[in-house]
Amino acid sequence: MINATQDNLIPTQIIGRDIVFFDGSCALCHGLVRKVLQNDIENHFLLCAQQSEMGYLLLNRHNIDVESLKTIYVIKDCGTDNELIFSRSKAVIYVMKRMPKYRWLAALLGPLPSPMVDFGYNIVAAVRYRIFGKTETCLMPSPEERARVIG
Repeated sequence: MINATQDNLIPTQIIGRDIVFFDGSCALCHGLVRKVLQNDIENHFLLCAQQSEMGYLLLNRHNIDVESLKTIYVIKDCGTDNELIFSRSKAVIYVMKRMPKYRWLAALLGPLPSPMVDFGYNIVAAVRYRIFGKTETCLMPSPEERARVIG
């Protein structure tokens, strides 16, 4: 059973955590999730499919239409007064900054104007199903990784 705070139904286990929301049917997104699981050596991030019940609950608080599946989201400090949400390239750069193997890429992309980086992000997002395809299977994390996938 999930223990949740009374005021907003956020499970207490995820309060203060950073959560990466991904399109659960996107093969490219599954690849990103695998990279996070492999390279987030500090276990900084939790992962959640946008289409899941938890994804709907948490993203709906930010008035995000989870049915559109147009971008990746990261909620930083979930359920706290400092909670922030990032989307598109800002979300990807935020994730890369916290993974030692990809910090160099975050340092390269971070200073660029967001509209420029989002332009490239939007091109990839528009063709991701055509190039990488969709997946009909759920992400199958290892037993050690299961605690980090919340939906």
